[in-house]
Amino acid sequence: MKDKIELKKAYDNKGNEVLHFYVHCDLGTLYLHTWTFSKGVYMYFKDGRSVDELFSYRYTCNKRLNKVVDRLPGYIRFAKRCERDEREWLAAREKEAETERAA
Repeated sequence: MKDKIELKKAYDNKGNEVLHFYVHCDLGTLYLHTWTFSKGVYMYFKDGRSVDELFSYRYTCNKRLNKVVDRLPGYIRFAKRCERDEREWLAAREKEAETERAA
């Protein structure tokens, strides 16, 4: 399954528009980051983008979009690593509880 980046437009507690970024991957849907609303960023990601497209992205004069594209791969790696670690921890915890019940 190819990883796909999607965003949701929402409002923060002060009424300002924000963009919530998510990645859909083999681990499920993972939250990445929230940025303040920018029309250029919203227009680029509104229909979703594959992670492969980020690596072939050609930089433009839109500095905010460039920053988002620069940072997303790191956020994706971090979110996946945290999710894997949590799943491993839960599996170990479950196995430990199982052995305690058996004893």
